[in-house]
Amino acid sequence: MSLLSVDAAALLLEPFGPIIRGILDDSWQKCRDLRAADFEFGNICSTRTRACIVHDYITNLVPQRFAEAIASGRVTYSFEKYGFPVVNIEGKVLLRFKKLDEDGLPSNIPTNRQTSIQHQRTMFDDFGEGGTWLVAGYQTDGVAITSSVSCFLGDRALWTLPLLQPADVDTIPMDQARAKDEDNEVRLPKIRTKYKRNLDTGTDT
Repeated sequence: MSLLSVDAAALLLEPFGPIIRGILDDSWQKCRDLRAADFEFGNICSTRTRACIVHDYITNLVPQRFAEAIASGRVTYSFEKYGFPVVNIEGKVLLRFKKLDEDGLPSNIPTNRQTSIQHQRTMFDDFGEGGTWLVAGYQTDGVAITSSVSCFLGDRALWTLPLLQPADVDTIPMDQARAKDEDNEVRLPKIRTKYKRNLDTGTDT
């Protein structure tokens, strides 16, 4: 099995990083705005419901934000084919969007398809040799999010690329994000430029 290395992925995804980050950030913020607009709904909204709302916003935003890249032919998009939004980048990557659990793993219902994807076995007909499933994921403490793109093999993250914010945005750590300012706004946490490596996977990353 030949999976995309972290360096190759960083190069391939570089033009799309702000798009991916924006989709995740804006979908989370839209969910927060929706809850804030209805006090009762905001109080009773469960973690599962929030994840579903964010997912629906992601599904709506992905084809919009990738429209220019789709028009150029560099990217293709499908929802109907997979049952969830998938971006094919140059036939080398199938990128899906997921909430990550506290261990940094995709929050999946363990269907046969999801298990196959997690083990890099489900290639459909979109990949050439060396194609890799990647996850654009977000983790949340209920107030703010951190986001990244990761390559998984089973329950192991082979590598993770943090999605960076613009350098001119003032930020605070996620564990301090609950300290809201007078405008009731919370800035998202700064994410460092160093990526994580899993050194004991035996995989060349």
